[in-house]
Amino acid sequence: MSSAMEFAITTDLTPLKEFNISANFEECQAWLEENLAPYRGMVVTEEAIGAAKKYRANIRSLAGRIDEYRKMAKAAALASYTPFEEKCKALTALCDESAANLDGQIKAFDERRRTEKLDAIRAFFDERIGELAEFLPWEAVLDKRWGNATYSEEQAHKDILVAISKCDSSIAAIRGLNSEFETTLLEEYKQCHDLPTVLKKDQALKRVKEIEEQRKAEQEQRRQQAEAARAAEEAARAERVQAAVEAARAIQTSPVVSEPVKAAVKAAMEPQTVTLSFRVTGTVEQLNGLRDYMLANGIAFGRAE
Repeated sequence: MSSAMEFAITTDLTPLKEFNISANFEECQAWLEENLAPYRGMVVTEEAIGAAKKYRANIRSLAGRIDEYRKMAKAAALASYTPFEEKCKALTALCDESAANLDGQIKAFDERRRTEKLDAIRAFFDERIGELAEFLPWEAVLDKRWGNATYSEEQAHKDILVAISKCDSSIAAIRGLNSEFETTLLEEYKQCHDLPTVLKKDQALKRVKEIEEQRKAEQEQRRQQAEAARAAEEAARAERVQAAVEAARAIQTSPVVSEPVKAAVKAAMEPQTVTLSFRVTGTVEQLNGLRDYMLANGIAFGRAE
């Protein structure tokens, strides 16, 4: 493209720069400020509404006449500029048409170059990722800057090697924990690709397990205590029954039985009640079933104090 042609304005613009449209601005301003002052703070009452409308019409008419002169002056000032502007736009349209044709092809070329470059970088990644592919997919390592013409393939290769090395050491560190949650931790790494996040996940899982084990231990302890209480009650009851049997035998062989002995035998033969306070957790159906069982077996129950 030849650069010999240079657009230039051949008209002297100095007169336009010095051109000034004058009017009696100061005189009009002084008159308006004096004559419009009463209306700036005027309070319109119901009795004066008719007069207020007349004042408003007169003021708007005055403003309209001033605006007509403004438009007249603007049209006169632009009379020589408007044709000049239209001719300039026609020239720039010619430039825009040619530039648009080149721009579309340049963008297509740049996109094709970018795609080919990223394909080559992807091939480099595929050759080196190996067994770590499940932990570090292409989408996780891809950097949009790699497609830029200013970003070299060599630097992209270095970025990939650093990412692969980091992934390899992270996986080794996770497996080195010998955690019972290793499978879960590896899945977590596939999602976040961040070792500190995975380590926090491991600690959280351990804490959850500790809490659950503590809950089960306390539950087992309560079960054993209840079982021991039942066993103790059964043993005591067996002792009372045995004592009652022996007392009955003594009564049968003794011609005279004192009242204290009779009372002791009676007390031993009667079942003893035991009061236990405990918390029950279950579904509504289970709790209703428990209530029905206790009612059917004559077991008294109520809210713990």
